[in-house]
Amino acid sequence: MTGMRAVDVHVDASFTQVPAPKIRGRQHKAVVLDPQGKLKKGPKYEARLCGSTTLSTDQLLPRPILIPEVEAGDLIVILDVGAYGRAGSYNFLGKTQPPEILLENTGWRLVRQRQRADHLLEGYGDVAGD
Repeated sequence: MTGMRAVDVHVDASFTQVPAPKIRGRQHKAVVLDPQGKLKKGPKYEARLCGSTTLSTDQLLPRPILIPEVEAGDLIVILDVGAYGRAGSYNFLGKTQPPEILLENTGWRLVRQRQRADHLLEGYGDVAGD
């Protein structure tokens, strides 16, 4: 890292959805894709990936990473999460689980859609109490 102060980048996920890096202190690399799925390039800066809960400790990685400028709608992909991504995640504070992608030599593809919020109510019957 450059030693400069890291910028907070807020994402629509939480460390509870990718707990292994935080719990185990694993520092993963990340890439930024534009909304069309193309790799963003350019000058990089130090950024902390901050989650969407109200917890001050909700950071997806234990230390800042170097990434190019991020804009609303961009995708931040944490690399090499493997099986611990979905298997270790849970719905803390009603947060839905983020989508998963598979990076291949020829590009990337979506392997699991973002979890739908109505999934959180499955098994509770009629919410109205009927």
